[in-house]
This record gives sequence, C-alpha cells and structure tokens, in this order.
Amino acid sequence: MNFLRLHTALPIMCLFCLVDVAGARWTWRNPLPQGNDLKRVWGLAPDDAYAVGTAGTILHYNGTEWIWFRPITTEALDDVWGSSTSDVFAVGSGGTILHYDGSGWTAMTSGTTAALRAVWGTSASNVFAGGQSGLILHYDGSSWTVMPSPTIILNGCLNRMWGSSANDIFAVGDFATVVHYDGSTWQKMNSGTSDWLYDMWGFSSSDVYAVGDDATLIHYDGTSWTPVVSGLIYAQIRGVWGTSSSDLFLANGSGPSIRHWDGSAWTQAPMTRYVVSVWGSSASDVFGVGGEGWIVHYDGSGWSPMTVGTVEQLNSVWASSASDVFAVGSNGTIVHCNATVCSTMASGTTRDLYGVWGSSPTDVFAVGWYGVILHYDGAAWTRMVPDGSNSGSSLWGVWGSSGSDVFAVGWSGTIRHYDGVGWTTMSAPGYSYRAVWGSSPTDVYAAGQGGSMAHFDGTSWTSVSCGATTSFESIWGSSASDIYAVGVPGSQRMLHYDGLSWTPVSVPTTGSLLGIWGTSGTNVFAGGGTVFHYDGVSWQARSTGIGGSVARAWVVSENELFTVSGGEGGQILHFQNTAPVANGGEDQTVKENLGVALDATATSDADADVLTYRWTQISGPAVTLSDPNSPTPTFQGPILASQAPNSIVFELTVSDGYLQSKDQTTINVTPHTFADVPANSMYYPSVEKIVSRAITAGCAAGVYCPDMAVTRGQMAVFLEKALRGQAFVPPAATGSFADVGTAHYAAAWIEQLARDGITAGCGTNIYCPEMEVSRAQMAVFLLKTKYGKDYIPPEPQGLFNDVPTNHWASRWIEQLFADNVTAGCGNNNYCPDMTVTRNQMAVFICKTFGF
Repeated sequence: MNFLRLHTALPIMCLFCLVDVAGARWTWRNPLPQGNDLKRVWGLAPDDAYAVGTAGTILHYNGTEWIWFRPITTEALDDVWGSSTSDVFAVGSGGTILHYDGSGWTAMTSGTTAALRAVWGTSASNVFAGGQSGLILHYDGSSWTVMPSPTIILNGCLNRMWGSSANDIFAVGDFATVVHYDGSTWQKMNSGTSDWLYDMWGFSSSDVYAVGDDATLIHYDGTSWTPVVSGLIYAQIRGVWGTSSSDLFLANGSGPSIRHWDGSAWTQAPMTRYVVSVWGSSASDVFGVGGEGWIVHYDGSGWSPMTVGTVEQLNSVWASSASDVFAVGSNGTIVHCNATVCSTMASGTTRDLYGVWGSSPTDVFAVGWYGVILHYDGAAWTRMVPDGSNSGSSLWGVWGSSGSDVFAVGWSGTIRHYDGVGWTTMSAPGYSYRAVWGSSPTDVYAAGQGGSMAHFDGTSWTSVSCGATTSFESIWGSSASDIYAVGVPGSQRMLHYDGLSWTPVSVPTTGSLLGIWGTSGTNVFAGGGTVFHYDGVSWQARSTGIGGSVARAWVVSENELFTVSGGEGGQILHFQNTAPVANGGEDQTVKENLGVALDATATSDADADVLTYRWTQISGPAVTLSDPNSPTPTFQGPILASQAPNSIVFELTVSDGYLQSKDQTTINVTPHTFADVPANSMYYPSVEKIVSRAITAGCAAGVYCPDMAVTRGQMAVFLEKALRGQAFVPPAATGSFADVGTAHYAAAWIEQLARDGITAGCGTNIYCPEMEVSRAQMAVFLLKTKYGKDYIPPEPQGLFNDVPTNHWASRWIEQLFADNVTAGCGNNNYCPDMTVTRNQMAVFICKTFGF
C-alpha cells in the first residue's frame, strides 16, 4: 500500500512526513497531507475517521496522524461510510464504489456509470448508495443492485443519506428532494422547502436535520419537515453534524465559517478556507474538511488547522537540488522545501511574486508585482531595488546564465539586467514579456503577450517574428537549436525552434500551456493543469495519478522535478522517476532458418511502472519480428546464402512513459549442422533441436542419415537423452541382455531403458538391438518414456482404419494422436508396421517432449 503520513498531535503540528514512493512517481509536498478538495468527512471513532475528495482522494485519521492512501481511481469521491474498521465504502463520480477491507482499497462493480453522491448502511450486508437522477443502489454483501426510486431528479442528484435503523432511512438531494425508506419501499416526502439539500444528520427517527442553499436548515420531528433558523442569510450550508439537537455544527460553504448551536444561541468560527463537511466523535472532537485539502479540528474550546503548509497561490518554482526547492506566489509568499518538509520563508514583501531563479543555493532571485526584485543569499531575503523601480512595471519572469548575468522581464517591454553589481534597464522592443530563457549569455529569448518575442545576442535585443498571435507564458530549450515556447489556446499554443525557424507543435490539449521545461530534447514536460511529456517522438498527456494541477515546474535532474499549480491552494508536487533498465537478454547462437525468440523479460523498473517495448533491427540480414512492441517477439532466422556465419543485432528500447533505456542483443546465425539435412528440409527444425540437446550427433561425420531406419538400440539412446537431458550418463552396462554385450555402443542406454520399465526386451533375455522400430512400437516407447512405466492409455475408439481396437498397440497409437504427436500416415491410416526413419523420429521426439 502506498501512503503518505502526516503525524499530528493536538494541538496539531507536523512532526514528520513519510512518503512511500515505490511504484509511484508523483507525491504531494505542499500542503500536507495533500491538496485536493475534500468533500466529506466521516468516522467510526476518535481514532478511526475518513475524508474523501476529488481525484480519488482518501485520507484516514487514526487518532495521531492522517494517512493518505495513494488513489486507485481518478474519479471524485463524494461520500464515505463503514460498518467497521474493515468494512468501509466510498462512492463518487462515474459509478465509482470503493471498498476497504482493513488492509487496502479495491474497486467494486456498481453496475452504473452514474454519479454516486451518498452512501450509508446498517451493516456490511445492508448498504445503500444514492446519486444522479435519484438513482438508489443496494448492496447485500454480495453485489450492488438498483432499487426502485420514488423520484427522478432531472439534472440533479441525491446528495446524502442517513438512517436510524434498517427500516428508517432518509436521503436528501437537489431541488428540495427528500425520500424515505421504511424497510420495504422508498417514498417521496414533502421537505417544506424549495432549496437544494446537501447534507443531513439525525439522532433518532423523530429528530433529523438537513441543510442546503439559502441558509436552509430543516428539521424532521417524525411527522413533517419544518424550517429552523440557522442565523445565516443567503448562505450555502454544505454540512451538518451534531451530538444532539442542542449541539449542532454547520459547515458554511460560502462563508467560510463553521457555525455552532448550543441549544440557545448560534456562534460562528471564521475559517481561512471553505469547509463543506463536518463530523465528530463527540462534542469536543469534531473535524471539518473543505477546499485545497483543508482540515480543521475542534477540541471543545476552539478550531485549529490540521493541514500543514501554505495555501497561498504559488506561481513559479526553482530548485538547486531535490533538497533545496523555492516556490514563490501571492502576497509575497516564498516556500522552501528541504528533503523532508516545506516551510514558509520571510520575504519582506506583500507584493505578489511571479518568477524565481537561482544560480546556486545562496544566490536566488525572485521578481513580481510593481517591479519588486528580491535576493536570497542563503540566510535571508532582501530587496534589491525599491518598489516601483522602472515605473513600477511588474516583472513576470527571471533567468540567468550565472549570478552576474541575470535577466528579469515584465510589463510594457520591461527587461532588466543584473551584472553582479546592480540592476539596469535594457532597451528592448515594447512588448509585455511573461518569460525569459537562454542557452548562453549571447542567446537569450523573451516571450510574452500577443505572440511577442525578442532575442538578445549579447549586445542588443531585437524583435523575433515567430508567426504567433496568441500570448506566450513560458519558454525553454535544451540548446540553441531546440527551443519551445508555450502559451494560451490557439494554433500556436506551442512553437518549436530548430535553429532556423519557429513552427507549431501539436499537443493533445485545447487549453492553455503555462509552463515548459525539460532535461534534453527527448525528455520535455509542459504544464497546463494536466502535465504533458515529449519523449523525442510525440507529446502525450500524463496523469499525475494523485490529482493536483501542474502549471510550472523546475527540473532537478533527468528523473526528478517539482511543480506548482499557479492557482490557490499552495500546491507543490514532486515527481520522481527512475528510468527502466532495458535487458534484451543474452546474445544467442542459432542455426539458420530456425525460429528465434527475443526475450526482454529481465528488464526491470524500480518504480514498478507499466513499460512499453520497441525492438529495432540495426544490422544483419533483414528479418521480420512477430511483434516489435512485445517483450518477447519471435522471428524466423534467415537462410545463409554463402553458408558463412552471420550476425543480426537488435536494439531494445524500453520506456516507462517518461524515460527510456536501451540495450542491444546479438543473434549469431550459423549454417545447418548436417550436409544431408538442408535448411529447407521439412525435418530440419526437429533435427537441429535434438542436435542442440545432444540427443544425437548424426550417423557419421557431418551427416545425419535422415532416411535410415531407427533401430531399437538407437531408440534407447534417443529416449533416455530426451527424458534425462544431455548431462545424463547411464551406469556402465552389466550384460543384462544376452544379445547386447557390454561393449555395444548402446548397451548402457538399453539397460537404463529396461530399469526405467520402458521395455523388457523382445524376447527371453534378449533385446534385439539392431531390429528396426515400427510406428506401433514407437508409440509405446514414446508414451512410456513420457508418462512412466505404469501408464496405461484409455480404451481405444478405432480412430484409424488400419488399427482396429484389438490391435496390440491401438490404445498407445490413439493416445499419441490425442497428444498431437502424429495425425497418422495419410487417408485416416496410421501404418503401424512401417519402420520409423531418423527424420521421423526427430519430429516424434520433439513433439512428444515439447522441444
């Protein structure tokens, strides 16, 4: 299970954070435990609470820490409920239902793609879910089924469920919908309001509350629903929970605030973030959750945040290493992340900051609104220029080739330069620039509004005509002839410069691209909410898998980067990826015109990513792979025209979607073994297979004698070597058979065959080693060797015309057919008395033993 832990104690503070990154590239760095919107909080006990939200977010509180479960879905989750610590359900968009069994979450089959907004039950085998258009599902412990619903909510949903028992369940929803289940059927109720209802809670069958739009708070007394004064005006009340009618908490989704009713008066606790759901285990242990991962806790005297880290908008990020990351944003916010924690730094300004860049950990620059420029020397941030410098033009981007060659660009054509001593304003074409980047001090680009672009050659800035009319937000390149500029929607949302001209690039999005960055021409990232990656071939959209939004980033290394969202919530994501290690298998030596299998299954990836494979032949006689994108493709080896050995070299490219790894494998092709079994013979593959396993070396130097009949002596050698492998050497012969002297070439093999119970000879104490083997005898030999001496095939059925069921070998012959070793000799005959040639025996052995 992959998770992130936020260790807390009350009062809440982050003690330490631990991320399990195995098999997971993206993790949250700010805020913690995560920054996706939370939509519901619910629990069983003070040490057993859950929160769910967008992008499949699930958190668990164990009384000490919030644990973030790595999502198994990207769908938004709207509600959570459970009967025990090992039986918890979460529901959400797209018909999503997840179940937790105490060790991990798994997806359930809901039978619908409709959005589900509510879940509640009375036991593990009596669970209800409600959602889109009034849909109601029921789970009986085995499967989910649709229940008849008393309402159809056009363009609306059932949003919450609660009950006092299995025979008293309520559901509320959009358009003032309230329905009730009495254990038999669902019935529609009169809610007494015209407003949408979002949440409900109750204490008994006659004491139930629901909340919704226009400050709606209604109460059910067992007879009817009536309005209750909430003390709010035009508020959207998103959540309700309490311990009794004199201890109610309301989540004001438009406040932001949490209101409390003590039985006599309402009090209000302002929040810095919207809270949409509340739940508690007691009057002094209450949780509230909301936007951007916001979690607060009430201890009976006051509310305190459990979410750690800033929620200010962050606009830009730069890092000198993975343990030295700077992000800047609104209201002068500067966040610094070391290897374990992110913390806010004192910036000395409340101006919004838009760009950050550094030459080292002790030489970092930040620029922003009204011309502000800050510098960090490793100890503190200080202003480099007075506010309002350069007529107060805001600065949006900063970049340098060194600490004494820094450029800042901004509004109304502003470009400022730092030479290590002071900042000066440069003369430049009068556009508004949003980004700056260069490959060297004499090759710097600034890009901005309306497709404006300028170039600095070390002496002066000149306008660049790139053909764009839409505005640029970011520019980056791997070299002077490999540069990208990205921006707002349009046909020129991404342009590429190859050293000669700028051309549009197709990217799979219709939205804006706010950032571009990379490590090389084959490892480039672009951000526009979603992250996009270029591998040197094409641009692909890549999900973070954990939600969040990606706008701008800084690449620390080929396999590590940090991103910010450019929006509220203070989101900082960390991407860490290990390149796969391609392994194309050992080099092989094979015979010509034989099937060859390539094998990349030894390829590894430390992140356990799903990998793609691509085999490319780079030298040797051309061959055709069965599937170049398979880890184990096959091909037919070439026939060597000159009978001289040749080599085929393949390159394997393995990708995890971000990084690639390559390996080469050489296949050495050698001529056929025997002069009398050419490479185009139908028996050639089988003969070469038994040769490669040392089952035979032929009948003489360089020849196989393919048409020679197999003798019983030869058969003994063939069978034992096929059964036991080429390393087996039988014990010395003792003269068991009168007609097989101990000096006979096959004596030891014949006696081993007898010891294995495969044969008892051809008569009393004789073996007949020079007798030719018939096809009937061969069937018995092969099957006894394969299945053992005690094997007896099934009763024969009379499959072959020339093998009646009373034939002594009929059952063995038919089993050989059943094993797909032979189909007979033609015309539905088997030819049982025909002798077996060495060619045929090679085929029989290979098919019998699966060679």
